[in-house]
Amino acid sequence: MKYFFTVLLACTLFGAKGQAHDPEMQKNAVILNSRMTPSSLVRTRVKQKEALKGNPFLFQETKKGAVKIKHHYNKEYAFANMRYDAFNHEIEVVLENKKRYIRGVDLNEFALYHEGKRLLFINANHYSFKSTKLHGFVQLIEDGEVQLVKRVKIDILKSNYNVALNVGNNYDKFIRKTTYFYAHKGVLYQVKSKRDLYRFFSKRNFNAKAVIKQHKIKFRKQKEQAFQLLARTYNAQIIDK
Repeated sequence: MKYFFTVLLACTLFGAKGQAHDPEMQKNAVILNSRMTPSSLVRTRVKQKEALKGNPFLFQETKKGAVKIKHHYNKEYAFANMRYDAFNHEIEVVLENKKRYIRGVDLNEFALYHEGKRLLFINANHYSFKSTKLHGFVQLIEDGEVQLVKRVKIDILKSNYNVALNVGNNYDKFIRKTTYFYAHKGVLYQVKSKRDLYRFFSKRNFNAKAVIKQHKIKFRKQKEQAFQLLARTYNAQIIDK
């Protein structure tokens, strides 16, 4: 019976020939084996009431993707339909037309294929921020000596309805907040403004202000591009030394 479910799940994910449907995914994806059973990989849960406006997912639509499970030799396992629940910190997958869930704490990282790009998300527990560990995942935007990561955190905004004045919202809703960090040697440094940028790089003898000026970056409109440019330029300089 165990073998039957293992084969069934493998066929659902990879097709009759045991292959991932996406060529890029095929390079790293591993076919499920006898050590991997549906019950140890995915879980079901009671359907939650639709009492909130909005949704907790990073992307509303499902996408092709892959996960790396901590206790399964850090191998990649591909899924044809998955999405990241950034509120509950878990991966939702569709198997046999049913929604199943993989806990974020069981993963080292996962990837989603979006608009032709492979977006990589790393368990935030691999980093520390102000001597504490963050929950959930951060997206790796730029890798190197200095990494640029982005965190999308989803919280619940409570109803602010005023009965007497008949104003405000009478429902709770999901809200999302995007934060950028530079990571160096496993430590996260939050960056919100130019001042944060200049302070971070000045401590590393790098003139971030000159780079911004040289490339004529409009910080308010091109914030992520500015963060990425500086990380990439700094890392290239480190390699050249």
